[in-house]
Amino acid sequence: MEDEIRNLQEKFPGIEYEVKEYFPLIETEDDLVESDVPKTFYRILSIAGNDNVTIDVESPEEVGRLSGFLENDPVIFKDFAGIKYADQVEILLRPVSRFTPHRFFRETNKALEISIFFRGIEYLATIQKADKNHLISYFAENVRQIRNRGGIILILRRKKGGEVALGESLIRELLFSVLFDIEYTYSIALETQKYLGPIRQAHRGIRPPALPDAEISLIYKKYIPELIEYFHTAEKVDYLPFKYICYFHIVEYFMDKSAYSVASKKVKELLLKPDFHLNSNTYIAEAINIFKKENDRYQTDKIKINRVFKEFFSPEEIKTLVENMGLIDHFSKDEILQCAKPLTITGINFDVENEFYNSISKRVYSLRCSIVHSNPDFDESKAIPFTPNEENLFFLRKEMVLLKEIAKTIIAKSSETT
Repeated sequence: MEDEIRNLQEKFPGIEYEVKEYFPLIETEDDLVESDVPKTFYRILSIAGNDNVTIDVESPEEVGRLSGFLENDPVIFKDFAGIKYADQVEILLRPVSRFTPHRFFRETNKALEISIFFRGIEYLATIQKADKNHLISYFAENVRQIRNRGGIILILRRKKGGEVALGESLIRELLFSVLFDIEYTYSIALETQKYLGPIRQAHRGIRPPALPDAEISLIYKKYIPELIEYFHTAEKVDYLPFKYICYFHIVEYFMDKSAYSVASKKVKELLLKPDFHLNSNTYIAEAINIFKKENDRYQTDKIKINRVFKEFFSPEEIKTLVENMGLIDHFSKDEILQCAKPLTITGINFDVENEFYNSISKRVYSLRCSIVHSNPDFDESKAIPFTPNEENLFFLRKEMVLLKEIAKTIIAKSSETT
């Protein structure tokens, strides 16, 4: 195999590789067990100059198939699974959701042909089921960063022959037009297949205790049904930005209600003043000002969020949650997300109480506004629309772990016992 890999490097300069080992499973009379003898394979890097994709080869036959693929001198797209070679472009598509009616392509040999003018040239876009004759089929089956095996493809050609003289960004622009028109007209929602990033450890929150064998004794509590519905909706939603908003709804539920709680506490303190009977007019005027201030609906949402956190949490509670999840470093530092403009997410100050509430409120509020708003012309102080790229989603997944625990705790603390 070493000779075949070296020959591949000589034939296609720029090819890089890593030597890997694994222990294959061996079938015994009772079970499958790992072999004691490792097998070697080669992870091919920087294929056709693209560092986003890698292919594993383990035999001379697999090296031969990779060589056959590269002999076509393909241009491999960077941002989605597509290649350009000879006189055509082949792009791997996937259904936008599991509800997309795409069986027309997968279960029949039919193809949908689309004629479209773009930048003064007429193109033919064909959507069909992939077969082994398409170069994209080898690509989809062997690239580690693709999980869509043998799906639907779009083939793009010039209608009157010649090379497709379009770069990746222009092809993406053309695809948006073609695919959305098909979705709008025929309710078949397809999108390009993106590459998977490197596998990274996801944080799943605090591990729950094991179920006991003994009887459990519970106290009846009157929960707020809407909050449990929001919590369950979040559990059902797969798309991370929307999941974040579902958990945030539980915080939002108390953003105005907390004003009444704060006002009630302050007014109660005034009524219990020992000299209230002598200075009632002064204290009543002060109480009226408290209601005006705390119930002012023109106060910013950031202030309201701050008030909710003060009502339900101490800094020590949040810090303990974060430490137990192993995310204290993540939440303590500033982070800059790459969106249309850089989005700065401030770290949480766990050491100073007042700064703690200000910083955690600002962090939650910034993410909420970024996800909710889509206006790219907003001033940066209002919102920078969230871009759901791989790095940002990985960051959001960590943020979600804390917000889920916050939401769960608010539900518990807002319950009543009778």
